Amino acid sequence: MAMQFFSSPASPFVRKVLVVADETGQLADLDQVRADPRSLDPALVAVNPISKIPALVTAEGVNLAESDMICMYLDERHSGQKMIPASGPARWQALAAEAIADGFMDAAVNRRGEDSRPDGARSQADVDKLMGRMMRCMDMMDAQAKDAGDAVNIGTIAMAVACGYANFRYADLDWRTGRSNLAGLYDQMMQRPSMKATQPDG
Repeated sequence: MAMQFFSSPASPFVRKVLVVADETGQLADLDQVRADPRSLDPALVAVNPISKIPALVTAEGVNLAESDMICMYLDERHSGQKMIPASGPARWQALAAEAIADGFMDAAVNRRGEDSRPDGARSQADVDKLMGRMMRCMDMMDAQAKDAGDAVNIGTIAMAVACGYANFRYADLDWRTGRSNLAGLYDQMMQRPSMKATQPDG
């Protein structure tokens, strides 16, 4: 049964869900609905009153409003290799990596919003704070990537998507320098069809 998936082509959180959907063979089950959260799109707000993307109406009619929850749902409903390990250290390592990657993406999206403010309304202090958070997350992801091996899970997906968003929105960030573990993980993940097919635009 098709599920309504509210999305935007530039959102890294949307991309994370799409990669998980592709890796678990469920991409065709998502009926993608373009939505602009800044405009309080009525269709999006009806599903997610927070007016944020992504949002999903599940096959059972449940509204899910966060990318991590949507990924959990998709992972639970398929019978193949799980993107979220069931238990033990591997589970917590994957979820810990996802959390830091999400932290980077949240800061990067918010910094873009701050950068787009008109002159006089932009806060350089906020920009600097967000940049500091982004770079700390990058350093932590590099440490987490060291032991990732060739695993394809929610952690490695989220880290690769975070790096892709850095390339997309912050071409001058030079995040690779001094972060060979993360750069290697990103290059490895970018060989996967799911990552190639979901590169952002817009």
